[in-house]
Amino acid sequence: MFSIGIKLALGLLCLIPISLACLGDGCIYDKMENRFFWISDRAKSEIESVKDHGGPKAYCNALGLAVTDRGNSLWMRAEDLQKNAEMYEQNTKPAYSSKTICHEMIWN
Repeated sequence: MFSIGIKLALGLLCLIPISLACLGDGCIYDKMENRFFWISDRAKSEIESVKDHGGPKAYCNALGLAVTDRGNSLWMRAEDLQKNAEMYEQNTKPAYSSKTICHEMIWN
């Protein structure tokens, strides 16, 4: 039988929104759209986890994020956020040969 503490902990986990699953240096929060983006070019701390999942797209899917189509409005918004964030950061070489951007789905 589960103790009350374990039941409470499991119940609280169910209340955590999927958006809080976006972790690491690759995440950028868009205040205007109230959504998270994950950008492979920014990934540093999560590189091993990305490798364990089989690459950036699989990593995004594991987090419950949708892969963003190159060139659409969400892609361009994420690139703008990335440029703004990197104005205050040291430039580092991207870990992957092609950029992958994922976004949090917003359900109205």
